[in-house]
Amino acid sequence: MSYRLALVEYLNTFPFYEGMRLIGFEETIELHRVTPSLCAQLFEERKVDISLCPIGALRDMPDYKICGKYCIGAEAR
Repeated sequence: MSYRLALVEYLNTFPFYEGMRLIGFEETIELHRVTPSLCAQLFEERKVDISLCPIGALRDMPDYKICGKYCIGAEAR
């Protein structure tokens, strides 16, 4: 099975992608490296199956599922 994946083109997504590469998962992925807003747009338009989306975009997406318990984030002070 092949998956279409949207990832942001930032260094903080490197560990996520590298982990997939190390287990051989990258061979089943059509990767789209785009901006965060385009990640959300591609997911909403169903042009990708999996996407790292900004949390602010989720309120406008009724059809999403959060998988896992990890995120790329920071604590605001």
